[in-house]
Amino acid sequence: MAVLAVAFGQSGFARADYQDGFAAFEMRDYSRAYEELLPLAEQGDANAQNLLGIMFKTGLLGLRDYDSAVTWFERAAEQELAEAYYHLGLIYFQLQAQAPGVPRRPEAVRGFGVENLAHAANLGHVQAQLYMGHLHAAGTDVPPDPAQAFMWYQLAAWQRNSLAAAARDRLVATLTPEQLAAGKLLARDWKPRRTVMSVSGGR
Repeated sequence: MAVLAVAFGQSGFARADYQDGFAAFEMRDYSRAYEELLPLAEQGDANAQNLLGIMFKTGLLGLRDYDSAVTWFERAAEQELAEAYYHLGLIYFQLQAQAPGVPRRPEAVRGFGVENLAHAANLGHVQAQLYMGHLHAAGTDVPPDPAQAFMWYQLAAWQRNSLAAAARDRLVATLTPEQLAAGKLLARDWKPRRTVMSVSGGR
């Protein structure tokens, strides 16, 4: 699980508090981590918000609480934290919570999940890039697109993700020369996108 350990844009005191909370999280002292991180999250620290979301999502504070997780992930995503978009995408794609402003149809909620995953991938989040590669390779909730699948796998592989490298190599064995050339071109020309995405489907 990739968790950012540095709180950007905060004072040195706030960073120290985040490190205390993160250290408690790493030591599996989740009650203490919550106590350390909650004030920072309420003050707007995106990394603290994201880590609280992870704890609620995974049930580290008791029962899994997807609604609370979404609340914290949304607040972190509003600050363009890629990992928060990734977790929101997984929650919606796996139908673990209803996305605000999105019709209550599974395909609509899953589609909004894909939008969040794609946004995280476009911000450079390696796990989201791997996930998008899988979706495009299989044609799951997106049109099947071997070139796009290759691009996402390649981008994640360039970040030293061994699963992505293995998936890319398996995919390459099935591609035509034209598809492979198109995928390589997409990967070569890709640049992170810093466009803002609303965390609510209705806004």
